[in-house]
Amino acid sequence: MKILMDSAINATEVRKNWSSFLDEVIRKRPKIVKRNRDYVLAMSIEHLQDLVQECRFIAHLEQDSATGHWIATLQGFDLIAYSENKEDALLQIANELMEYAHEYINEFELWHNAPNRKQHFPYLVKVMLQDNAHQVRNLIQCPAGEN
Repeated sequence: MKILMDSAINATEVRKNWSSFLDEVIRKRPKIVKRNRDYVLAMSIEHLQDLVQECRFIAHLEQDSATGHWIATLQGFDLIAYSENKEDALLQIANELMEYAHEYINEFELWHNAPNRKQHFPYLVKVMLQDNAHQVRNLIQCPAGEN
């Protein structure tokens, strides 16, 4: 972290040059800002998308033998969806993922500090960068033979 701290810009300088600071962050590169003992990373949405690019969502589909409905679960998450067809089950799991992402960010202190939920953060950032449930659905992959 010392390397990051050495490149930090003082918050006072950022305030004085707010417009040029944002231009550099958006068009050139992320920047670290130091305020007293605290450090903050400023980055563009494009760079954030690059950061979460490798986050993958794997869903597993299983058909309920009694009803014929499809059950979708998401690997690494406690989410489940139940529907009459595979695609609807996957779209429902995408909606569940979006709801969880909103809840996570709105109650960040709770969820991010929970040991079994902390690792969800980059994945949920990726979800929040999407425009709608169909885009979230397109992030979800199924193992061969399940979709």
